[in-house]
Amino acid sequence: MNGGPDFHGYGSVCTLWNAFEIQGWENMNFQAKEEAILNIIKTRDQSKLKVLLLNDRPYYEKKNLFFRPLLTLFNYFRTLNFLQVVSWVFWILLFSYLSFKIKSNSKQAQKYSCSRMLPFSGVLASLFLLGLGLVYHFRIQDVEGFTEMYAEYSNLLLSIGLVFLLYAGVMVWVRFFRQKT
Repeated sequence: MNGGPDFHGYGSVCTLWNAFEIQGWENMNFQAKEEAILNIIKTRDQSKLKVLLLNDRPYYEKKNLFFRPLLTLFNYFRTLNFLQVVSWVFWILLFSYLSFKIKSNSKQAQKYSCSRMLPFSGVLASLFLLGLGLVYHFRIQDVEGFTEMYAEYSNLLLSIGLVFLLYAGVMVWVRFFRQKT
């Protein structure tokens, strides 16, 4: 029997092969085998379960660190379904159109310049990271004892989001609210 985590990340994350000790399994029909397996899983009887192979994802893969962002981006795009591709095309076209419209009007181009909008984008992005970290934090109670993924990601997102928010907040203050001397 094989199994794996319910992880909806990018690429192959974990390979797991289990063996269950079930007396008389050769003489059982499919339904009896299924019932015996589910009973072992439900009762969490670890004495009847043996892990034959566990090839889990490395926490931090040390090879090709320089190319890791590109490989992660490639893995993301290769796993998209048709609707996700259509969504990417829609948003790229929409932002390209808005950028063209803003650049064609000099008054709007000055008002919405990159140097003015970038610090606010940083604040919005950091608030998104903090919000996602809080969502994962509150989901921990639902899966406590079964997985550490939400706790791991919650801590990372909250820490990075907080640092990013402080940095973006300082940049907004420096660019717009600091008294110029």
